[in-house]
Amino acid sequence: AAEPVHILGAVRKGFERPSPKASFLVFREYTASFGIITFMAKREIRIESRLVYVAAFCTKYRRPVLVGKVEERFRETAMEAAREIGFEIIEIRTAPDHVRMTLELDPRTCPNRAVKGIKAHSSHVLREEFPELKRRLPALWTNNYLVATTGSAAEAERRMDRFVEGQAGA
Repeated sequence: AAEPVHILGAVRKGFERPSPKASFLVFREYTASFGIITFMAKREIRIESRLVYVAAFCTKYRRPVLVGKVEERFRETAMEAAREIGFEIIEIRTAPDHVRMTLELDPRTCPNRAVKGIKAHSSHVLREEFPELKRRLPALWTNNYLVATTGSAAEAERRMDRFVEGQAGA
């Protein structure tokens, strides 16, 4: 058995505090004696999470600009933004006037930050590389976007369809 480790102001023997990057330690058994808690056996726990979101956003005035090289370059810049922010793009589906994505985020990454990061980075790069976009549009994307959990794939698709249809005048 492991040597007892006394905490709450008592001396700790043979126990070093784990680094912040180490996995969390959870102590399984404990005994209480005279107000000092003694932890005995310890085991390591890893927490895994998979938070998947769908996102949709449209080009300004729903102009059909995401075609050909612009569309290819958008996919590359979206992946660059995802790497910078620290999340994964599972799927990108583009139409000439809108984008639909499936994103997998860490619990500490805000879905809104992910979508805004993709929009900002791609707008900057695409408008620099394709000057005709600057002439045709005051901004590449509308301010509106949809982010939803994937709960039901069919429901997520319906929500994205309603969102894109509602952006006709944006």
